[in-house]
Amino acid sequence: MSGADLLGTMLDRHSGDVEQALAEWERILRPNLDVFQRNGIQQRTFFVPATASELALRKVMTTGLRMPVFTSLLRQLRSRDKAGRLKDHDIALA
Repeated sequence: MSGADLLGTMLDRHSGDVEQALAEWERILRPNLDVFQRNGIQQRTFFVPATASELALRKVMTTGLRMPVFTSLLRQLRSRDKAGRLKDHDIALA
């Protein structure tokens, strides 16, 4: 969704010059996409566990998310992770 919003913003900023708008869109969006793609690969085991140990880890994590202490720890870890910070960032404001 944010990529589409950013594209609309770039087309608005560079009205009449679609090529420039697309170049700016790519320039701003690409670093974010690279981070999210790497993060998706890193988190694959949580969303699509392939082994018994990955499935067990997922069960522990989902159970832990119901505990306030564990939830607050995950929030802190997320704020240190670049992908976590980018999820709360509006790239269309760039």
